[in-house]
Amino acid sequence: MSLPWPVFGHNQVRDFLGESLRQGKLHHGYLFLGPHGAGKASVARWLVQSATCLSPSEGVACGACFSCKNIMSGSHPDISWLDAAVSGGVEEVRKIIGELSRSALLGRVRVAVVENASSLTRAAQSIFLKTLEEPHEKKLMVFISGEPLLPTLLSRMQQVHFRLVSPGAIEQALCDRGETAERAHELAGVAAGRPGVAIALASSASWKEYETRRGAFLSLFLGEGLTFNTFAQEMLGKGLDDAREEWGHFSEIGLGLLREMYTLKTGADGGAGESAERHFGALARRAPLSKIGFWAKELLRSRSYVAGNTDPRFVLENFYLMIHS
Repeated sequence: MSLPWPVFGHNQVRDFLGESLRQGKLHHGYLFLGPHGAGKASVARWLVQSATCLSPSEGVACGACFSCKNIMSGSHPDISWLDAAVSGGVEEVRKIIGELSRSALLGRVRVAVVENASSLTRAAQSIFLKTLEEPHEKKLMVFISGEPLLPTLLSRMQQVHFRLVSPGAIEQALCDRGETAERAHELAGVAAGRPGVAIALASSASWKEYETRRGAFLSLFLGEGLTFNTFAQEMLGKGLDDAREEWGHFSEIGLGLLREMYTLKTGADGGAGESAERHFGALARRAPLSKIGFWAKELLRSRSYVAGNTDPRFVLENFYLMIHS
């Protein structure tokens, strides 16, 4: 039995990559480009596992061979992973290129996967250029990014675009997985076209974290300072890297809430559903569209500050003061 497609939707991507695997004609470098939570990393793992599988079926990984089991345990000797958001400098890139230059121990292909590739410095991106200019049939590089890279890199990679999936398709897929119609509708609404988000939130632990952050954001918008400050103090007390990651989750949820508030007020896409009405319908009716737009604009601005390496703890304090100024 071959490895199943790991996400909802993206059928065009599945067909394109599947045909390349069946014909044994993978490109030496791929850029998976699309919004956070679209499923890029899951598809990258599917592609890499298929490319390294010792007993593929129609080009797709078997999921049971020695190579597949090593990938699933996170200990495959021929695959190097780099999260550029954590370490995207020149030295880290030189190290992963050095690993890529070795022969594959299991005999098929040596692979390098770079997540959050847009966080690579310009110098680090440039170092990848020489490797991409010299394609090798037993070398595979996969870059995962929410934004384009340097034009010189783009011209030497196969770009694979991950579009947003319709909420209806995500909702149906969740129902097929056993979720109730009401919960599937709520998850699809929160996911906003991103199947990876829907899959993650389907677990009870992830949903509880989401509800905590959603409650904090509602407290912020409602002016319930004490409730929000309890959450904020916990976040601000974390180390810089943890606070940066927490801000990423927190602001993503905030933008989702503002999007659903807009939908409630305008009736766009048929409305946001009973769950949205129950959780923040009163706030949505009270806040004018201009204020919802202002909040979204400032939240996007704050995200750009954090992306530019501003301390997220400072950004959160500034955002709080801005909301209540």
